[in-house]
Amino acid sequence: MKSLKKLSIINCNIKNVKPGAFYGLNNLEYLNLKGSGIIPEDNSFSKTTEMLFLQLEDNNITEITADTFRNLQKLGQLLLDHNKLSYLGNNVFKGFDRLEIISLSSNYIKEIDEDAFYHLGTLRMFYLSNNILTNIPVINLKQYNNLTVLDLGFNRIRSIPDNSFANFTALEELVLEGNKIGTIAPLGFSNLVI
Repeated sequence: MKSLKKLSIINCNIKNVKPGAFYGLNNLEYLNLKGSGIIPEDNSFSKTTEMLFLQLEDNNITEITADTFRNLQKLGQLLLDHNKLSYLGNNVFKGFDRLEIISLSSNYIKEIDEDAFYHLGTLRMFYLSNNILTNIPVINLKQYNNLTVLDLGFNRIRSIPDNSFANFTALEELVLEGNKIGTIAPLGFSNLVI
């Protein structure tokens, strides 16, 4: 099956994805494991180095590490909506040199380390809606000038401090709806050109 480029295993009640599970699928570019209940182990996708699109929505993923998606340097889209993630640690997305879209909506994310997304220099669209963030997360990116969409809607954000979005000079769409924002600092939206 070395010629296989697209694989969909949707709603199949898979419990674990073990390292080497996709061995031999060297040309796999699109993998959809939506709604399968999976919990990937470290290096589960390490043999799929040509992957461009990985869809892992509606599963039971509670944790991801820098090794969960190791060797996916060509990945352009990663969809992790509707899982059970609550924390994103430093460098968790290290090695994603081409990732343009990441969606982490509808999880339980309440804490994000400052450098969790540092290595995402090509990130254009970032979706973090429907989580339980209480503050605007500090998002350090290698390059800020690519991010055009940031969705922080329907969290529990209560205030917008000075310079919250100062580094995002290319931002075209900022979604903050559905939060409990009571205070916007005088420079809360400084440097934004929307």
